[in-house]
Amino acid sequence: MFKFSFKKIYVADNKLYTSTESKKLVSPTIINFLDEYEKLVYNSLLKKQSFKYVQSSISAFSIFESLKKSLPKNVKIEMMTRHPNMTAGILLEKLIPSQISGNETYALYFKGDFGRCWLNSQAKSQNIVNEMSKLLNISFVKKNIQLNLIEVFGSSLLQFRETQLGAKTKRWTINKL
Repeated sequence: MFKFSFKKIYVADNKLYTSTESKKLVSPTIINFLDEYEKLVYNSLLKKQSFKYVQSSISAFSIFESLKKSLPKNVKIEMMTRHPNMTAGILLEKLIPSQISGNETYALYFKGDFGRCWLNSQAKSQNIVNEMSKLLNISFVKKNIQLNLIEVFGSSLLQFRETQLGAKTKRWTINKL
């Protein structure tokens, strides 16, 4: 099971609010989705001797996108662990329209040491808050918006071990259970 924190971003009356919430508020559909994704990633990594980043070594983003097709139509999730410059585009093209359409909308980040094994993109959930703030400075949002942020910082299944201690370029392997 992924270890994660859960935050919400609200826009009401064109003002931005953020809050840390209980993980119990995350939809069971999303919890099941994340569990399945974690298992698929784990099984794919078992086939690798070592890797630089999870996301590039096993096409973890493609696995995520394929698995998203199994979600109900009213639940949307986007992986934000890509280049930080892509945050605004994902926010404007996918997250806000999905939420305005009445969908339960989530943004997924991998952070900390766990995130550095995933993809060293330097994307943080604060990026989405900053981009939303910029949007509110130049426009007026008529509808209230609520985005759910999931920040994965570890896993009980995915345990990484560095294989080239002291090397400039780190490589990892998965600890087999």
